[in-house]
Amino acid sequence: MRNSWLAIVVAAEMLAGCGGGSGGGNTSAQLPSGPKTYTAAKATVGDYYAYQFTYRDQDSGNESQAYTTRLVSNVAADGTVSLNNLSDYQVSSDPKAFASSSYSANFDSLGRWLGSNDWDCGVSANPLFYMVAPLTLSVGMNWQYSGVASTKCSAEAAVQTSINFKDSATAQEQVTVAAGTFNTIKVSRSAVEDSDSITYTAERSCWWEPDLGTEVKCVLNQSSTDKKTGVKTASSQAWELQGYSNQKLARKVDSVQRFVGNWSGKYEVRVSGNDSSGSCTFVIDLAGNVTGSCSGAAVPFFVTGKIGADGRLSLNSAYGNPTGAVAGKVDSLEQLSGTWSDPAVGTGTWVVRQY
Repeated sequence: MRNSWLAIVVAAEMLAGCGGGSGGGNTSAQLPSGPKTYTAAKATVGDYYAYQFTYRDQDSGNESQAYTTRLVSNVAADGTVSLNNLSDYQVSSDPKAFASSSYSANFDSLGRWLGSNDWDCGVSANPLFYMVAPLTLSVGMNWQYSGVASTKCSAEAAVQTSINFKDSATAQEQVTVAAGTFNTIKVSRSAVEDSDSITYTAERSCWWEPDLGTEVKCVLNQSSTDKKTGVKTASSQAWELQGYSNQKLARKVDSVQRFVGNWSGKYEVRVSGNDSSGSCTFVIDLAGNVTGSCSGAAVPFFVTGKIGADGRLSLNSAYGNPTGAVAGKVDSLEQLSGTWSDPAVGTGTWVVRQY
C-alpha cells in the first residue's frame, strides 16, 4: 500500500535545528501549570535529531523498522533552515541489511515547510503549513489548514492532492523516550487527504518539546480507500527520538543510530610509485559495528571496527594482515575518512559518505 502523502512527509521532517552542547533530555525547563507561550531555539548548522520509526500494516500485522537522522545543513540570513534527511530501512533479519536514501527539505523562519527534494522527485504545498506545530506554541492553540500538495517526479506527471488538517495543542505532558524524559505539549491532528485515486483519513498525536521545537514522539493511525476498487486498508506509524544535539540550548544525548546504514566512497593507493583508486562500501549496524571493503584497484582490503555514540571510530587491520593498519575519523554525520597502510604493498587514503 502506498503511504499517504501526510505520512511520508511527517515521517521525515523536523521544524527546528540542533547541534553540540551538554545535558540530557531531562534538562528542559519545567512547564508551568497555566498556558505559556514558548519559542523554539534557533537552528544551527550541525544540529540533528535521530528517530526510530515503526510501521505496522493493520491488515496483515506485519511490522518494519526505519531510522532517520535529520541534520541541519544550512541556516540562511532570512531564517530559512535546510535539512538533510538520512533514512535507513531494515530490509531483513540481517542486522547489516539496510536500504538507504536521503533527501533535502527547507523550512521558513516560522517553521512552515517550504518543500522537499530527493534525486528524482520534489514535493511542495500551497499554501505553506506546519508539519507538526508552529515554532511558537502554547497550550490551547488551535489551527486549521486547507490546501493542495504537489508531487512531481522527473518521469511522471505531477500529482495534485487536496489536504485538510485540524490541529490542537491540548495538554502539557511528560514523555520518556530513548533520548530522555521531556516536558512536552501534546499536539493532536485530524487529517483528510484526497487525490484522484485514493482518499486517506488520519488521526495523529505528537508530543512536542517547545524549547527544542520538535516532536519527541508521535503516533499516527490512518486508513485509505481506493476509489477504483473500493478496497480499504489501514496502517499505523510511531516514531520516537533516539538522540539529538542542540547547540543553542547546549543540550545533547548522543546515539550511535545517527551513523547507522550504508556508506560508500573511494580509496586512493600508491604502490611502487604508481597511483590508482578504487571504490569502498561500509555498513554500520545498530550496535555500532563497522564492516567494510575497498576494491577495484591493485590492492583491495577489508575493514572491521566499531563506532561509539560519541563518534569515536576504531578500525581493525586491512584484510586480516597483522602488519597492516586502517585508521579513520568522523568528519561529519555524512562523511568518514582515514588512511590505510601495509609495509608490503603501500599506503593510501579512503573516504565514504552516508547515503
